[in-house]
Amino acid sequence: MADTAPATAPKAVKKDTSLHAGSFRKPQPWDNTPMNNLTFEMQDLRVRIEDKIAHIDQRGLGGAPWRDLDQVRLPVSEQWLTSPIRTSPLKVALLAFERENPGNLALRTALRT
Repeated sequence: MADTAPATAPKAVKKDTSLHAGSFRKPQPWDNTPMNNLTFEMQDLRVRIEDKIAHIDQRGLGGAPWRDLDQVRLPVSEQWLTSPIRTSPLKVALLAFERENPGNLALRTALRT
């Protein structure tokens, strides 16, 4: 007697279309990953966020070139954000940004993510 069990359909093979024309290497996780770059500039301070690192720069008021002050890995903790202690250049920059831009919480939000 013939087996009446239904035949299973062959599994579909997904074609890899992620390779670029002329490219022979396997796609990597960092390919086509958008970089998260933001800049918040104040009168004499600047915070540049580049891939989970906040770079704090300072310049003289006479238009001198930017000078690197500090780097901080993100995200910062909620405790750090609410602390009244102003010992880091990033905290000074955050407070300066919020003082120069009342109601603008964009830098605070960027430091959380």
